[in-house]
Amino acid sequence: MFPNNIQSAKAINPISQGQSKQMTPLENKSYRDDITGVYTIYKMQQELQKKMTEPQSTFSVICLNIDFFTEINETYGCQIGNEVLKESARRLVAVTKNEQCVFRKYADEFMLLIDQPAHVNSLMTNLHRVFLTPFCSDGQSLRLSLSIGVAHYPNHGLTEEMLMYVAHVAMCRNKQMKITCKNADGLPQI
Repeated sequence: MFPNNIQSAKAINPISQGQSKQMTPLENKSYRDDITGVYTIYKMQQELQKKMTEPQSTFSVICLNIDFFTEINETYGCQIGNEVLKESARRLVAVTKNEQCVFRKYADEFMLLIDQPAHVNSLMTNLHRVFLTPFCSDGQSLRLSLSIGVAHYPNHGLTEEMLMYVAHVAMCRNKQMKITCKNADGLPQI
């Protein structure tokens, strides 16, 4: 298990603290990720639809991908991969200070829904910093990095699909730049 000096997602889950109505088993299954415990993309789509109906609404969608996650799974196995996903979710919740804005899209891709676009740059800096702390499990120490893409509503799209697409494409460009800008030891530059 990872050393956990960051509060776990379960510990700050308002549902587990009785601060919100209990979800039905079906809601819980479709809105909570089985591995990480954070919300799923289905819940994010619902939140996006709600935010887009608010007058004068502005917000940002951030798409994050753990660099070289496939290699971690292939080298260390799915159990370590799942631990990396759980710890990644815990770190995302800790940095955003809001479990309600963290969503797992699939595999090693997460999305954030940020109400204050002006804070996005500092948030991305903090995300990169927090992910530089090595992940440790079963004697393995793994240094991870993130590829990040951002889309702002309404500037980059007026539908949930367009916003998520723009953020995803920006994240893919960021990842591609890292792959093509390797340093002398073969590792991507951050």
